[in-house]
Order: sequence, then structure tokens, then C-alpha cells
Amino acid sequence: MQWQLIIDQGKQKGRVIPIAQACFMIGRDRDCQLRPAADSVSRRHCILTVRDSSLYVADCRSSNGTFVNDRRLEDERELHPSDCLKVGPMTFVVGVATSIAPGEVAARRAGNNMDEETVAQMLLAMDDSAG
Repeated sequence: MQWQLIIDQGKQKGRVIPIAQACFMIGRDRDCQLRPAADSVSRRHCILTVRDSSLYVADCRSSNGTFVNDRRLEDERELHPSDCLKVGPMTFVVGVATSIAPGEVAARRAGNNMDEETVAQMLLAMDDSAG
């Protein structure tokens, strides 16, 4: 099972960010897998963890909080497909990738899927245009 975040706003709406690691950190710190430059995102904002095929999110004591379905996280919470995750100015829909044939991987990457570096560049561009 491959968990993913689907961008739910702006010009990049519908783009897919795969959760490619068991621990996927969102924040401005260099060690984070998703690094938005927005001031409303803490250096280590939240962490997504894959355990036993389930996806969990925990806020890392961020200044502005992490929200799931418009409710601020108090404790770690299990995420489900179609949940809405909000981190600073970014809103994502939680999804699960469907099984695809090996020949379709390149075609999908050319479409809506993005690697971590592309995501980071896109988020920086979003921040620049908003400021």
C-alpha cells in the first residue's frame, strides 16, 4: 500500500506527493521530506508515520498546529483515505495509490506524480507568489 498526499488547492491541485518513507516529516528544516518555505510552517511541523500499513500523523509542537478534517491535532491520529490534512497554508487530501503495472510508472510520473525535489521547488514557488 502506497500512501500519498494530493494537493487540494491552487495551480498544483491534484498533484500527488508519495509518502515514500516510514517516517515523513513536513517542515522547513533541511531534514524534512517536504519543505515549504512558509513562515506559518514550523521547522519540524508534523510527522507522518506508516505502521502496519496504516498512516498516522502527529504534530511536532508546531506554532500554528496541524489540522485533520478542520480539527487541530492534540495527539497522534490515524489518517484515512479522503481525510483533509492542513499544514500552514497547504491543504492535502490523503490518498492511497492503486497498484499499477511497471510500464505505467513512467507515464504517471510524467503526469501528476512528483518526486520530493519537484515538490520542494513547487512549494517554494507557491510561497514566492503568495508573498
